Amino acid sequence: MEVKLIVNNVEVNLGVNSVCDLVYSLPDGEEYYDMLHQFALSNISSIREKIADKNCLAKETVELLLKDKSSSVLSSIVRSDCAKEYITDADIDHILELGDENTIDNLINYLDDYENINQMETVKKVMKLNNTYLLLQLAENWNTPKQALKSLSEHYDPDVAKAAKKTLDDC
Repeated sequence: MEVKLIVNNVEVNLGVNSVCDLVYSLPDGEEYYDMLHQFALSNISSIREKIADKNCLAKETVELLLKDKSSSVLSSIVRSDCAKEYITDADIDHILELGDENTIDNLINYLDDYENINQMETVKKVMKLNNTYLLLQLAENWNTPKQALKSLSEHYDPDVAKAAKKTLDDC
């Protein structure tokens, strides 16, 4: 990716550090959609991650980032306000298949915000991973469906069971 900065007809090529700084500094909004999408096509994951941190992106850019293989990009995009209306069950499957614990933890934390997923099916898929840390995150989350919390309250791990029981009591 070649990035040039032009000021009053004076042109300079930007290196990767300057590009990362530039991308971080770019505001998000419709007038920047095309440029942000170009940066989202970069082969440098730290640039794509900075795009994924934006709260206002075009649908096409969100969809592109949701298919990324970088855990840092995915971890950022699942927290993005603009992504919450576009994340689908297929995106969830992709994220779970990659298996990054931090990304899945973020997914759990925002589970109730996603508009186009089957929440109970997502919870079941996370539970099938049998990752005790992620089960604890589900057990502590008030947005976890009660049916799942009841199941987690009988889990062999005492921390998971205790957290699920507490969440059920608090709901």
